[in-house]
Amino acid sequence: MEIAMTTYIHSITPKSEAARRWPLFTIEAIVAVNAVGGAIWGLDGARNVPREWLDGTPFDSYVVPSLILLIAIGGGMGTAAVTLLAQHRPAPELSIGAGLILIGWITVQMLMIAPNGGVSWLQPTMLAAGLLVAALGWRLRRVRDMSEARSHVDSH
Repeated sequence: MEIAMTTYIHSITPKSEAARRWPLFTIEAIVAVNAVGGAIWGLDGARNVPREWLDGTPFDSYVVPSLILLIAIGGGMGTAAVTLLAQHRPAPELSIGAGLILIGWITVQMLMIAPNGGVSWLQPTMLAAGLLVAALGWRLRRVRDMSEARSHVDSH
């Protein structure tokens, strides 16, 4: 019975792990593309976004925030998505990190520009995406670690 159960668990693990990877990959890819698009838009002058939103911040234009968006969010989420797709071992940790960076980015952004009227539906949406990416990365990490522990026990 124990051998049959172990065989069953190992036969379903890769499928369930793949089923956990695709939603996470999809969210990371969408956020990465959105961040790159937003950064390009910001570097092009962020038309229709009031400069007053930057009052009281260390920025006098949207260039530096756009570069941060491009590198930290676009690059972070893109790297996490590619690593997840390639099934590299640190993929869950990169997803957790990318999610936490997005949460931090949005939190700081809202604290800095919301008092000046800088509020958008995209902020709570991206905050939720960051929370979801971090949570799904954490879950994927737990599944990976449990699977590795089972493999270690089975090999002894």
